[in-house]
Amino acid sequence: MEVYQSKDNENQNIYVNTKNGKIHQQWDVVYADEFKGEPGKGELNPGFGFYVERPFHIMSTLPKRLYLEGVDRATDNAQDRYSQMVIK
Repeated sequence: MEVYQSKDNENQNIYVNTKNGKIHQQWDVVYADEFKGEPGKGELNPGFGFYVERPFHIMSTLPKRLYLEGVDRATDNAQDRYSQMVIK
């Protein structure tokens, strides 16, 4: 099985093809009785290693310890909201 056109989109078609070992053919099996659901606010998402909806900074390990910060552009489009990063 693989994801059509290797695109990670909602409602993307799945079809059977010959094995090529690429990521769009790799799947995790999670049994329904073991699925705990998506982590909620403040809970650790083990797949990404971050806590859900918890602010953070990306800090340099150089001596000045500069960090990246998102600039809130106050737009209605959530995808564009933090598309600009600045070094503080």
